[in-house]
Amino acid sequence: VGNPVLDVNGADTKHITQFPQTMKLAGGLLQFSYRGATPAYVSAWQERWVAQPAPVDKDFKVTTAFSAAHLTAGKPVDLKVQVEVLRDAEYVMVEVPIPSGCMYESKPQAGVGESHREYAYEKANIYCKQLKRGHYTFTIPLLARFAGNYTLNPALVECMYFPTIFGREGQKRVVIGRK
Repeated sequence: VGNPVLDVNGADTKHITQFPQTMKLAGGLLQFSYRGATPAYVSAWQERWVAQPAPVDKDFKVTTAFSAAHLTAGKPVDLKVQVEVLRDAEYVMVEVPIPSGCMYESKPQAGVGESHREYAYEKANIYCKQLKRGHYTFTIPLLARFAGNYTLNPALVECMYFPTIFGREGQKRVVIGRK
């Protein structure tokens, strides 16, 4: 049968005979052709920057709001995340961006219905093994640190193994006032 061969055609053309292989290709339509005795697995993805992402609520509805109407530098505030699950889902990740003028006041671990929480400087991730259809609220305790105008990137809820099943809110502005 011979050695396995994978041909990739698109804006770039590749003839691959050594595996595994990692490459970056120009965007556009890609066609794969494989010849070999054993199966070949191909993963492909694309990334792009969307300056003003539109809300998406086909599978999940997500909104974020602060517990106080006005944020003041030096004062604690809770970031409340409301998630509406439109149909039962497994292995769900709730990604909650943190505005630049804030930091975590505390980092509570997984609450009821949560499997795990991770805290990074710019976002908190909340993982749930299973979410039944319904409404859920997650709380992230923050401290408003620096006065100014900031962008709050959209919160995202997605099935980790099927990222095309997701919901996202729109981008928001956050104003933190002086003491």
